[in-house]
Amino acid sequence: MNSSRLSGPRPTRTGVPAQSAAPTPAMPTATPPSGRPPKILVVEDDAHTRAMLKDFVIQQGYQGQWVKDGAAALRALTQETPDLILLDILMPGLSGLEALPSIRALAPGVPVVMVSGTPDEALARETLAHGAFDYVVKPVDLHYLAQTVELALTMAQLGQG
Repeated sequence: MNSSRLSGPRPTRTGVPAQSAAPTPAMPTATPPSGRPPKILVVEDDAHTRAMLKDFVIQQGYQGQWVKDGAAALRALTQETPDLILLDILMPGLSGLEALPSIRALAPGVPVVMVSGTPDEALARETLAHGAFDYVVKPVDLHYLAQTVELALTMAQLGQG
């Protein structure tokens, strides 16, 4: 599979590797009605990918919270609701796919972008059918991810209005 997105228009993928040192230019962000920067919950078990996503969140001007697995994500959601969730699929314990229905129940208006090292179209379709906003394949194309996050945040705000 050669695309980061499996439904709708297929953008050109540049294949920016996760270890790329080139920063992604900050895009204007959809600011929540509270006036604070959007908060993103990153759920990723791999330390390298989690660090790359942490850098991405900070470079984009978002607030972030980072957890290592699906169970920790559910605990975090009982404390505070983020504006968006980046959710790895294959994690030990409670996987992203297993956690997704509970995440949707705890935070129904929060977009969830699945991040996976598995370019499996059937798995991608399953996550989208369970309410994920998008499915992004590793290595993450940071430019595409920035566009996806901004679109998801904007659409979530429009849904609240």
